[in-house]
Amino acid sequence: MTKLETKIEVVNNAIIINSVEQAKTRFGLDTRDLNNLCTQVSDAIYEYNRDHSTEMLSKTPEVIFDQLNKGLSCLIASNQEGSWQFLHHGSIYPLLENGEERLTGIQVVEFGSAITHPDYRGEFSLGTTGVAARIEMAAALETEDLSILGIATIKRLATGHIWRKLDVLPVSFWQHPYTSFLTNSCLNSSERFGNESCQYRRAEEESDPKALKDLFSEISSNDLIPCTLVATDSELIRNFEKNCSKLHIELGEEPLKGGQISVDVYKRANWFFNKLAETVKA
Repeated sequence: MTKLETKIEVVNNAIIINSVEQAKTRFGLDTRDLNNLCTQVSDAIYEYNRDHSTEMLSKTPEVIFDQLNKGLSCLIASNQEGSWQFLHHGSIYPLLENGEERLTGIQVVEFGSAITHPDYRGEFSLGTTGVAARIEMAAALETEDLSILGIATIKRLATGHIWRKLDVLPVSFWQHPYTSFLTNSCLNSSERFGNESCQYRRAEEESDPKALKDLFSEISSNDLIPCTLVATDSELIRNFEKNCSKLHIELGEEPLKGGQISVDVYKRANWFFNKLAETVKA
């Protein structure tokens, strides 16, 4: 069997794990297996970040295990001669964590950075498989009273192409300030933390509907690109902004407006979401 054929067999025999309980009861893994897989993922992120330090947050094995334990991770793995090997990993993050979604009627779920084992990048479509699995995981959080808006920030052309294939399309950071505040959480660049402006974000003049219309429709490379916001539902993200704006007014303050991102705007956004959380607890 050739090396390629061996890899194809590994991928074909892979399983998709989305919780610790499922891994144990359905697939027969034990805690040691899962800890080993989480360590492999953490090590892969560390190695990737040695050359791409601005793209992914480092994650300890404990953090990765905790996400999986909460049912908020997708881990693709294959058993090789009695030992489990990770092939792909990605997580989802509900961004309204204090019950605010009960007031907005919409939970915003962020698809975090994903990583594929370096030996299995490219022709095996593990990125697409992982994205599709995470979209399903997010959709499963929907209830009769709660809609789910999925978002992601894209930093690579090829990654954007994967999301577009699954109908998760580019939208403007600038025209969705409440959503942008929730996802713009990078300590060293976001206005949330007092930085004057994010040098990585797609510029406003490159974010109008015409500029975004065909973005990611074709792929010619995996080049680094300005950080670009994508959403699972363009109408739902508009509704989330409208709902937040209405609630902001009801709380007695001026709502955020499209086209504005600054330290001051994000201070107002922070006040708004904190006030929502206080209202829920009251």
